[in-house]
Amino acid sequence: MVMRLAPSLKTVDYPGRTQLTATPRTALPIHYRWWMTVRGWTERQRQRHALAALDDRLLADIGVTRYEVAREVAKPFWR
Repeated sequence: MVMRLAPSLKTVDYPGRTQLTATPRTALPIHYRWWMTVRGWTERQRQRHALAALDDRLLADIGVTRYEVAREVAKPFWR
Protein backbone atom coordinates (compact mmCIF):
# COMPACT_ATOMS: atom_id res chain seq x y z
CA MET A 1 0.00 0.00 0.00
CA VAL A 2 1.41 3.39 -0.99
CA MET A 3 0.17 6.51 0.83
CA ARG A 4 0.79 10.11 -0.13
CA LEU A 5 1.79 12.09 2.95
CA ALA A 6 3.10 15.28 1.39
CA PRO A 7 4.49 16.22 -2.01
CA SER A 8 8.05 15.95 -0.69
CA LEU A 9 7.57 12.51 0.91
CA LYS A 10 6.74 9.17 -0.60
CA THR A 11 6.58 5.68 0.79
CA VAL A 12 8.56 2.73 -0.48
CA ASP A 13 7.29 -0.74 0.25
CA TYR A 14 9.77 -3.39 1.31
CA PRO A 15 8.84 -6.88 2.41
CA GLY A 16 7.55 -6.49 5.97
CA ARG A 17 8.03 -2.74 6.33
CA THR A 18 7.38 0.65 4.77
CA GLN A 19 10.03 3.34 4.61
CA LEU A 20 9.60 7.06 3.94
CA THR A 21 11.95 8.64 1.44
CA ALA A 22 12.24 12.31 0.60
CA THR A 23 12.18 13.55 -2.97
CA PRO A 24 14.62 16.30 -3.92
CA ARG A 25 13.29 19.83 -3.40
CA THR A 26 13.90 20.63 -7.05
CA ALA A 27 11.45 17.87 -8.00
CA LEU A 28 8.60 19.87 -6.46
CA PRO A 29 6.62 22.33 -8.59
CA ILE A 30 7.92 25.89 -8.49
CA HIS A 31 4.65 27.32 -7.11
CA TYR A 32 4.71 24.82 -4.25
CA ARG A 33 8.32 25.69 -3.38
CA TRP A 34 7.43 29.41 -3.46
CA TRP A 35 4.41 28.82 -1.22
CA MET A 36 6.46 26.83 1.30
CA THR A 37 9.11 29.56 1.37
CA VAL A 38 6.55 32.29 2.07
CA ARG A 39 4.89 30.09 4.67
CA GLY A 40 8.23 29.58 6.40
CA TRP A 41 8.81 33.33 6.48
CA THR A 42 5.43 34.06 8.05
CA GLU A 43 5.86 31.28 10.62
CA ARG A 44 9.32 32.56 11.56
CA GLN A 45 7.94 36.08 12.01
CA ARG A 46 5.02 34.78 14.12
CA GLN A 47 7.41 32.89 16.39
CA ARG A 48 9.64 35.93 16.85
CA HIS A 49 6.68 38.09 17.85
CA ALA A 50 5.54 35.43 20.32
CA LEU A 51 9.06 35.30 21.79
CA ALA A 52 9.09 39.09 22.20
CA ALA A 53 5.77 38.90 24.08
CA LEU A 54 7.14 36.58 26.80
CA ASP A 55 7.79 38.06 30.23
CA ASP A 56 11.13 37.88 32.05
CA ARG A 57 10.10 34.88 34.18
CA LEU A 58 9.26 32.77 31.12
CA LEU A 59 12.43 33.86 29.34
CA ALA A 60 14.45 32.79 32.39
CA ASP A 61 12.70 29.39 32.26
CA ILE A 62 13.89 28.77 28.72
CA GLY A 63 17.32 30.31 29.35
CA VAL A 64 17.05 33.32 27.03
CA THR A 65 17.97 36.89 27.92
CA ARG A 66 16.20 40.08 26.81
CA TYR A 67 19.28 40.97 24.78
CA GLU A 68 19.06 37.67 22.85
CA VAL A 69 15.34 38.23 22.25
CA ALA A 70 15.96 41.75 20.95
CA ARG A 71 18.71 40.46 18.65
CA GLU A 72 16.43 37.70 17.31
CA VAL A 73 13.43 40.00 16.78
CA ALA A 74 15.60 42.52 14.91
CA LYS A 75 16.47 39.99 12.20
CA PRO A 76 14.70 40.32 8.85
CA PHE A 77 11.93 37.81 8.18
CA TRP A 78 13.92 35.88 5.58
CA ARG A 79 16.75 35.04 7.98
